[in-house]
Amino acid sequence: MRTRSTSPTNRVCIRALGAFEIAIGGQAVPADSWPRRKTQDVLKLLLTDPGASFTVDQIIEALFPDADPARAARNVQARVSELRRVLEPDLERGAASRFIHHVGEGYALTLGPGVWIDTHAFVGQLDEARALADADDWMPAIEAFEDALSLYRGDFLAEDRYAEWAETPRLQHRERRLDGLTRLAGCHAELGRLRQAISCCQQILGIEPHRETVIRQLMTYQDRNGERGKALETFREGERAVREHLDVDLSSQTTALRDRIAEKERTSGDRLDPKRVAVLPFANFSANAEDDYLADGLTEELIGHLSRVRDLRVLARTSVMRFKDTTGPIGAIAQELGVGTLLEGSVRKADEDIRISAQLIDAATEEHLWANEYSGPTSNLLVFQQDVARRVAEALEVVLLLDEVSHPPSQQRTSDESEAYSIYLRGTAYGARATADGQHKALACYQRAIELDPQLAVAHAGIGRYYTIMPGWEDAAGNEIRPAEAYAKARLALLRALGLDPGLPDAHAALGLLQALRECRFGDAEASYRRAIHLNPSNLKSHGWYSVLLLHMNRIDEALHEARRAMDVDPISPLSYVWVAGALKEARRLDEAERLVDQAIDMHPPVPLENSKAKIRWLVWDWEGGLAAAEEYCRKMDLPGSEAWFRGRHALYLGRIPESLSELESVEQGSVGEKRNRLEYGLALYHAREYGRVISLMDGLLDADSFGIGYAGKSWFHLLKGLALERINDDAEAIAKLREARQSLPEWKYGSYSRGPILADVAEALIKQRLGEEDAVRRAMERLSRRSHENEVASALAVLYFQIGELDEGFRWLKTALEHHDDFLLTIKTHPWFDPVRDDPRFDAVLDRMNLAV
Repeated sequence: MRTRSTSPTNRVCIRALGAFEIAIGGQAVPADSWPRRKTQDVLKLLLTDPGASFTVDQIIEALFPDADPARAARNVQARVSELRRVLEPDLERGAASRFIHHVGEGYALTLGPGVWIDTHAFVGQLDEARALADADDWMPAIEAFEDALSLYRGDFLAEDRYAEWAETPRLQHRERRLDGLTRLAGCHAELGRLRQAISCCQQILGIEPHRETVIRQLMTYQDRNGERGKALETFREGERAVREHLDVDLSSQTTALRDRIAEKERTSGDRLDPKRVAVLPFANFSANAEDDYLADGLTEELIGHLSRVRDLRVLARTSVMRFKDTTGPIGAIAQELGVGTLLEGSVRKADEDIRISAQLIDAATEEHLWANEYSGPTSNLLVFQQDVARRVAEALEVVLLLDEVSHPPSQQRTSDESEAYSIYLRGTAYGARATADGQHKALACYQRAIELDPQLAVAHAGIGRYYTIMPGWEDAAGNEIRPAEAYAKARLALLRALGLDPGLPDAHAALGLLQALRECRFGDAEASYRRAIHLNPSNLKSHGWYSVLLLHMNRIDEALHEARRAMDVDPISPLSYVWVAGALKEARRLDEAERLVDQAIDMHPPVPLENSKAKIRWLVWDWEGGLAAAEEYCRKMDLPGSEAWFRGRHALYLGRIPESLSELESVEQGSVGEKRNRLEYGLALYHAREYGRVISLMDGLLDADSFGIGYAGKSWFHLLKGLALERINDDAEAIAKLREARQSLPEWKYGSYSRGPILADVAEALIKQRLGEEDAVRRAMERLSRRSHENEVASALAVLYFQIGELDEGFRWLKTALEHHDDFLLTIKTHPWFDPVRDDPRFDAVLDRMNLAV
């Protein structure tokens, strides 16, 4: 059996696909081991062509382009010397390095058994996979492609995305990945695994939505799979993308394919896909009604097991549980869920024994494709679940890969304790409830299960999920769940779960959420989400959480793709609609986003969604409509202080600063979101030009235990303090605070749509210009202009041009920002950076267009 590629731990291991990482002897090299940023940059430059020699002049041109040549040459020698000591701390002065060697007039990174580089392994393993595919050895080729593609955690040196010297290898590796996905899709199609082939094509189009050959490939697979409506939607999305990116129409070949598929749809219509499966809630036939948890937990676990078969699409629990205790016609249920196959059954428990019946039903004919009964102790339930997954796959003629239904031996042993697994199932049923009480009861079950069976990996994963999502709430005893302690417990539990079962999808997904949301380690989070999705393509939250992460990495097309995959998994979940709407909002397809949010609201979700509608209404400058939606959200949520927060933000947008301050001051201490409220109050003070009060307020928040706001903890407090210090010309302290903010703002490295990094860049450029660096603003504008398609960048460029007196160019960029509906424009009415143009008639015209004119 082929095993997934991992980096060896007994040598220097370098990862450059995604965030840069280096480990020596299995130990990560910490950030403070690098004497200077340029020391690390030298190694990164060598990684652009491992083994090749880079002359001193090439290194200077890439890393020190503006320096004096003689001084730059000495700088290169010093940085190389530092790099050698980082890689070999015990290297004696003058001794030859095992990893960095001198070649003529330059330097090279040694390739050999002492160095493992993910890019080198990626290229080699793709070559191996292509050779297997060329030989029509489809199953080994699939595993080889997946092994290679698992190394691609993100674009080459993602944090250096604007470094010109990294651009060529970045594009080369990205193209290798896309080609690998294309070949992998073909291998799946050869085996009839059309679902997987479709998924590969969708991944490609998420990265490059205008690749026409893949648009046709995806349409063909969808047609073959009976998904003609989706094939036509693929054509429409492809048509929009090609026009947007290339300003051309789709070719006649693609249009002709569209016409053929449309004709088939008119004559035959879409059929229900048999590989789209719903596990209906198992009925509880036990004498004790409290055993309901066993039926619900078994339903949840069977969904998980079937979801691991990657050529099936298994509906999420949220879609099927509303059919609990219903006896409607199978055909009608299947039509409503949009599935071609249903699995239903019942559970009867007596003492420690359990009797389960299960049957697989063809939705079109209502015939049984397979049926079976199980009797025995609950300790053997895991074997039963694996057997059901295998039988369903066989009945639907799915070709199984080796890892799709089997757990490692350690996980099989965890079910030896009958009572522990039974308690775990009870916890699973509680945990599926979208309430704090349900989560607390689930935690108690998971903890009790582990007391009985410490090797129960799924219970450890449950504990990890709890402590990842619950910080800031009260625990079962009414005490606040403190973030720092909770995150430490979450990490410990999830790593314990993965140590017991490395193939546990839920643990990888929860770890990704922890890494992204709580630890700001976006590269690691992406790797965890990808692993979770690979193991379980039908996990709704893995796709949804990954889409949110991609938004914060400014990879909007990919985020939209992942959100749509979530909707494909669960087309009647309000969450799916919200995730897609969020990606559409960042793509500035605001009308489409609002329609989806409205549809989700009509589904009466357990958590109100009117706050999402409010954000969209404000972005299209419908101020009263935004406030009305926000107030409806507050009415449904019943959270003390939330109404004042929204009214304060609404007043800030309209330029009513005293009203904004009054509303935000009224929020009681200790209310939900208190730190967020204080930050919002500080922002209103900033707009009121009360910079001293801003600084004092931020100092108080920084002194408190305030980690947990958004995605970057205290960085937002540092940022707002730095912005206030910039206004009062406390330049050195302002720069220090802005840089502190950047250290914990992952968005800065990835060029996110988030406002924080852009504000920091603008503020520091203004300070440096004031301190005599005449080209500081010009350099900032050059950096930002390469990102002009991103949200809020056009606004930032307008501000910089206004600040240096080039008003015509500033208003040109402001026009672009208006067309893009930049978030930063929401506070244009009173933001101090627009003061230089407030008396310009063109600025009045902007306010009028935004419905902000007095």
